[in-house]
Amino acid sequence: MNPMLLVVNVLLGWDSEANGKAGAEATGEVWTSEHRDIYAAALAADGITDTQGMLTLFAGGTTGTRATVTDWAAVVQRVERPYSPAMFADLPDFSFSVANWLDGNERCPLTGWSTDSCYDADSFFFTGLTGWLVAGLNSSHFLPQARSAWSVYHTLALDTAARCKELDTAFAGLEGSDDVRATLVKRCELEALMFEGVAQHYQQDAWSSGHMWQRWGSADIQDWVGQPIDFARSLLVGSLAGFVHGTESRPLCAPAPEVLFSTGDSSMLVAGMGDMHLGELAGSSPVQAGLLNTCVMGSLDEVIAALPGRLGGVSGGRTHPGASCFNQRVTNGALRASMMVADQWKSAIALRYFARYKIDWSGIDLASVTEAERDELSSRARLDMVRWANAVSAARFSPANPDTGTNLADGKLLHDDGSSSELTMLGMRPNGAYESRIRSLATYDPSVAAVMGRQDVLGEQASAAKRLRYGLYEAYPDYWCAQDLAGEIQRAAERCRDPHLPGDTRTAHCQVCAGLGTFNRREGYGPDQPGEVDAVCDAFTDTFSARRLYLPPGLAPGALTSAKKVEAWCRAGCATRLSMVTVNAADASVNGDAVLTDYFNMLQAKLIAWNSRSSYYYSIG
Repeated sequence: MNPMLLVVNVLLGWDSEANGKAGAEATGEVWTSEHRDIYAAALAADGITDTQGMLTLFAGGTTGTRATVTDWAAVVQRVERPYSPAMFADLPDFSFSVANWLDGNERCPLTGWSTDSCYDADSFFFTGLTGWLVAGLNSSHFLPQARSAWSVYHTLALDTAARCKELDTAFAGLEGSDDVRATLVKRCELEALMFEGVAQHYQQDAWSSGHMWQRWGSADIQDWVGQPIDFARSLLVGSLAGFVHGTESRPLCAPAPEVLFSTGDSSMLVAGMGDMHLGELAGSSPVQAGLLNTCVMGSLDEVIAALPGRLGGVSGGRTHPGASCFNQRVTNGALRASMMVADQWKSAIALRYFARYKIDWSGIDLASVTEAERDELSSRARLDMVRWANAVSAARFSPANPDTGTNLADGKLLHDDGSSSELTMLGMRPNGAYESRIRSLATYDPSVAAVMGRQDVLGEQASAAKRLRYGLYEAYPDYWCAQDLAGEIQRAAERCRDPHLPGDTRTAHCQVCAGLGTFNRREGYGPDQPGEVDAVCDAFTDTFSARRLYLPPGLAPGALTSAKKVEAWCRAGCATRLSMVTVNAADASVNGDAVLTDYFNMLQAKLIAWNSRSSYYYSIG
């Protein structure tokens, strides 16, 4: 028996589940968990139902990939991914970021590391969960780093919400009505709720008793040097933290008389519990439940208040309490209780027993680490864990470390002479020493300014910005309208009708053409013609310097949505000369009737050719 197997599957703040899937497979799930339950209840309180939907993404590279394209020409297939607003509170347990979730977890944002090193559950001693978070780099889920992680994503949610309101205001000035406008604003609002869901994860973790202490290490791989042996060290440190974190049946997560925490701003001690015990929280620890709810609702209400409200949400007017949502720490007595592995094993005995075991490295993606290096690291890990257990156990005999104190949770052993010692693990300090490094999370999901192209970014941040723009393209009409959108639509239409491309690829390009085309689409035969409806892009670009897609009435009689009408044009091909009109002074007098006559003549010729030669690629869809 290897005690590591007892450790690594318990490092979750509230329970997260993906039906036993990890990596790319997990991105096809609508996660069900305590995290989702908490966020869903908060959303419902503000009037947003946690309904499941399908998000259309365009994948590139090779058939079968989930990886988001960063070039419309590279689309090989359309991928529909299930989602619900509340599920994104689970995302940090399965993906590095929203951008990587969009990318299907098919690439590793950690420079120099393979996708398997990032996501392959089999490489991290356990199955069903994302390895980098649960073992090596999830210190961001523990206090005080959780405070900064929440702040990064809550700010991103607020900034996105402000952009959604700008979109809604811009559309209000357009003439006519179009179903696509409400859809675009709703997509933007959904993105804001995605980012807030990630923020909620860290806020919720802060109120799981298993996370109310400073586990050792950093969420930034650079703080682990980045060599294979150091990555192995990060896995070990995270796994050893699992002993302290506890399980469903033992502290710190399981309810026990010793599991108490201080809120940090009073002398009151509160009964605590964590993972797998959300259902008992309100009845067994109403104070903890109330504090969790106050912080969760305050955070969400600030975002809902900033949104235009197209999803129907209405803020309850609460504000986030700030630092008081992150000052809680478990007591010294609670940490001592965490050293039990089974009920009959008390104090440091269980963790001293850990010294008997040899760590099993089988299946670990560390080919360049020698067996001697692994053995040496294993020995250091066993020794450091026993030292930590001895220090925590011995502290009970010192008046400077009372059971009701919280200094051990902050990684400090106090001495009777007033001095202190820092409790480290394999050379890594308690996570407060690395809190400022949490800002590196912004690399994985960059700022709104970076995604909108208003801020120059490089490397992984630039890649993530692209993936957000392409993956959630419907939320960024203001960005795409400023690009060569007419050219992209035309090229997508040509690929949509290209008989040399595989069927799935043609279909995907038809959808790209339809999606982008809704931004530039106007009803009618040309500028200033009866029945014309403003295009989405009219809200963001100068009409006299942009190309618009004019669709004649009756082109697709059965189409009920703007996207379906545009798709009919994308598939037809013969409407090209009619539809793409440059709007400027020279073209202001375009004779719509003449162009329409030309269109029907072309249509008739193509129909004759189709009937005689069965040329499917001339089909008008």
